[in-house]
Amino acid sequence: MGVVDQYRRDAEAGSVAAMYLLGLTLHDQGETTEGLIWLRRAATRGQRDAMVALGEILRRQGQTEAAEKWFQRAAHTVNAGPPLWIPTQPGQGLPYAPPPPRLTSMPRPVRVAQILTLVLAGFGVCFFLYFLASGDSYIAGAYLFMLIPVLCAAVAVLFFGQARNGARITTMVFAGLTIFMNVLGALGGGQGGIFAILWGITVIVLLSLDVSGRWFRG
Repeated sequence: MGVVDQYRRDAEAGSVAAMYLLGLTLHDQGETTEGLIWLRRAATRGQRDAMVALGEILRRQGQTEAAEKWFQRAAHTVNAGPPLWIPTQPGQGLPYAPPPPRLTSMPRPVRVAQILTLVLAGFGVCFFLYFLASGDSYIAGAYLFMLIPVLCAAVAVLFFGQARNGARITTMVFAGLTIFMNVLGALGGGQGGIFAILWGITVIVLLSLDVSGRWFRG
């Protein structure tokens, strides 16, 4: 049984601490909607750390009034045991939550971006070899030129677990370059692939998510 399953079982059995841990874990893994549900359940049952975490998430979403209500409520709530979150920020007088600890496993959006990139690069190489084998060197060369940014991005995603934020930025840059080249090629009546454009947009969106950025930045 995984840690999420254990948290879920205990939370459904009524453990407020498990509700908080489940909500925070799900939110960190990209399951933001369900994560907020469990954090709110824990917070409404008096779990101070859940109140502060919920307030911080709402603050990042621009819901400052709702966030401040949870911060103020947390400031007047006492948990059993030491707090998991620092309740006040010096000089501002308002409770706040420091950034959550770094995720130990690759979040789902990052994993999806990695898989999509490798799949597109694999198909691209297969098509290039097909064009090359067909004897049309011009088409093969033009196709390879359009494929180069995808191949570079494929190399970058292989280092997602090592190069940290540099691999993320590199992948997003090559995804943007792919979009630009394919849109320009389509407008010019030449090479331009809709799948490459959709891939570029999807990868940029996935890697721009908060959970992705926090994981890469450590």
